[in-house]
Amino acid sequence: MIPRQRHNPLGFPPARAVEHAAFHLRAAPETAHHLLLPVWRVEVEAKVTTAEPYQLIDRYLVRAVAEAGVTTPDGLSAFLALDPALTRQALAFLTAVGHLAEEQGELRLTPLGRKSLDAGEMYTVKLGDRRIVYFDAWTGTPLPESYAERGPAGPAPLDTWTSPPALLAPDPFRPEAAGALAEPGVADPKALAWDVEYLLAHVVRTADGRHLVCTRPHRGEPDPVLSRALDGAPGCVSALAVAGRDARGRFEEEAGRWLSRRGLAAHQPYRAPGGMRRVNLDEDTYAGHGDLPALGSVVVLRSGAFFQVWCADSRARGRELRRRMDAFAAARPRDAEALRVQEFRFAALLDVRSGQK
Repeated sequence: MIPRQRHNPLGFPPARAVEHAAFHLRAAPETAHHLLLPVWRVEVEAKVTTAEPYQLIDRYLVRAVAEAGVTTPDGLSAFLALDPALTRQALAFLTAVGHLAEEQGELRLTPLGRKSLDAGEMYTVKLGDRRIVYFDAWTGTPLPESYAERGPAGPAPLDTWTSPPALLAPDPFRPEAAGALAEPGVADPKALAWDVEYLLAHVVRTADGRHLVCTRPHRGEPDPVLSRALDGAPGCVSALAVAGRDARGRFEEEAGRWLSRRGLAAHQPYRAPGGMRRVNLDEDTYAGHGDLPALGSVVVLRSGAFFQVWCADSRARGRELRRRMDAFAAARPRDAEALRVQEFRFAALLDVRSGQK
C-alpha cells in the first residue's frame, strides 16, 4: 500500500511516522500505509461576534445614554459638546450595529450594547458569516483550521489523486454536527452544503490494533482526533488489518529484494528483543556503501512493512548520533531547547544514551 513516488507531498516520509511511533510513543508499530482519508468539506453559516476597542465618541455616547440618561440626539450633542451632524452619524452607526435602539424618539441601550459597555469592548455581530470547515468522516468532529490548507497534502476531491488507495466515508454527513462549532462568539452554526474530500496521510498500524494517523499539520506525529475516529470505524479497521497481514506476509520477499539490489543479500533481517525488525551491518560495511539511509533509519517497504538499518556496535551508533547532531546544528541556528529535543529523538532512534559522545 506504499506507492512509488518521487516526491512525497506530505513533506515527510512514512519512516518518520514509524520512528515516532516506535521510539517516542513506544507503540510497537507493525505496518505503515499511505492512504487517503475521507473528510467532509462543509460550508457553515453562523452568527459571529467580534470585539474591538471603542472609538472615543462611540464610547461616550453609549455611556451618556446608559449612565446619564440622555436619550435624544440633540440632548447628546449638547451634553457632550459635539457637532450635531457628527453626533447623528455616530448614533446611526451604533444603531446599525445593534448597540442602540430608538423607541418613540428616545434612545435606549440594547442587551448587546450593555454587554459591550460592561466589558469595555465594542461587540459586533455579523449575521450569516460563512466559512468552510472540515469534519472527520467517521465521528463528525470538526478539524482544526490547519486542515483547510489547499495544495498537494490538503483535502481534495478524489479524482485528483491517482496513487494511494482511499478509505470510504461510512455514512452521510449529519448536518447537526455543525452544532459542535458553537462557542463564545459563534452562535447558531448551520451546515448549508457539504461534500466528501480526501486527505493524504500515513497511517501506522500498531501491534494492539490501533491506528496512528499522521498528516502534514502534525509533521509525523499522530493526530489524536483522526486516530480516534479511524479506530472507531469497523470497516476501515478491517481493511487495514487485511493490508497489515498482507504486508507482513510479503516482508521477507520485499526486504530480500531491497537488500539484494544493494549487494547486501547476506545480511538478513532479524527481530530485535523489542519487536523491531533490523538489518545489522558492521560499521565498515555501512561506511563503504553509498546507497543506504542514515544508520538507525527505518526503511518502509512498498507493502507497508519495514525494518531498521542497524549496527550492533554502540560506539558506532554514538558516532552516528554526534554526526546527526552536528548536521542538525549546522543546518540553521537552533536554540538550546531545540537541540536538546532533537538529541533526545536521535538518541532514542539509535538506542544511545542522550549526551553520549
